[in-house]
Amino acid sequence: MSHSDVLLKQALRQLAQLEMASAEQTERLQTRLQHWRSRSEGHESAYQQATGQMQALLSLAPSLQAEFSDPTTQDLKPHAAKKRRPQAHSLLGWGVLAFAAAALLKTGHWYWQQPVFEADYHTGVAEVRQITLPDGSNLALNAQSALHVSLYRQQRQVALQQGEVHFTVSPDRQRPFMVSTQQGSVEVVGTIFTVSQRQQRLAVNVEQGHVRYYPPSTVSHPQTEKPMAYDLLARDQLLSQAGVIELGKVDAVDASAWRSGWLVFNNMPLADALPLINAFRQQPLTIADAHTAQLRLSGRFRAQDQQALERALTIILPLQLIPGATETQLKSR
Repeated sequence: MSHSDVLLKQALRQLAQLEMASAEQTERLQTRLQHWRSRSEGHESAYQQATGQMQALLSLAPSLQAEFSDPTTQDLKPHAAKKRRPQAHSLLGWGVLAFAAAALLKTGHWYWQQPVFEADYHTGVAEVRQITLPDGSNLALNAQSALHVSLYRQQRQVALQQGEVHFTVSPDRQRPFMVSTQQGSVEVVGTIFTVSQRQQRLAVNVEQGHVRYYPPSTVSHPQTEKPMAYDLLARDQLLSQAGVIELGKVDAVDASAWRSGWLVFNNMPLADALPLINAFRQQPLTIADAHTAQLRLSGRFRAQDQQALERALTIILPLQLIPGATETQLKSR
């Protein structure tokens, strides 16, 4: 093997490591690669050649996927695997073959399937937070919310663990935007909507555009080619609780009024309203009995003025408040 081939192999290996690195590893690997390139003209030439071959690999991705599938996912016979290698070698040359082996066989993922951005976000009691993602999408997190964002080259994913988020998604038809929750997933291309996941109740409220909801039990429906889905347009609302899905209409402004410091309820069972109210309280409100849980709440309240909200509850509804050491109990009069 010539000296230039050795340098090319080293450059390809470093590029593969860099592309598959985590966010914490990237800076260290970039510094190491820059130092390696500066060692001689031959090193820089090998780097430029490796970069070109990497681009050639990406343009031939569909054929490479068939040639270099992860061996753990296919039951290939030894002689069949040997027949594939000369074809890929003659097509791409030794350098790209080395990169393909590093990128596919060692990591098991394609170049564009690696996240280009990842982050965790959360809010505390009574905290509302605004976030702008690298793709231009804007997220407003309600109080006591937690989510994980992963942006890929072909898709964008948000895992909402709890709470409520108002999404203004930057349109990109090449990269759909998916929000996953315990109660199912919501897929969009570019639109404005709110997803709430508190306790075991999911609410999807569409302000603008079009979203598609996939229930968790039917994402991979065994009897149909396509999973069951619910298409929601502007002012549509979907509620999912205990496996029961309800469709209705909603005032989009009221659905995300918490962004302006208001909590708005429209004939909502008290049991469903409390998780949002408690997101703004240090000491939560709890319900004493099933009858109290079914009382219906309507009204508009300032999220940060919890004392006024307590007084209003006892006026609007037949309730009494029983303070405790760690919680305040609501009981029907």
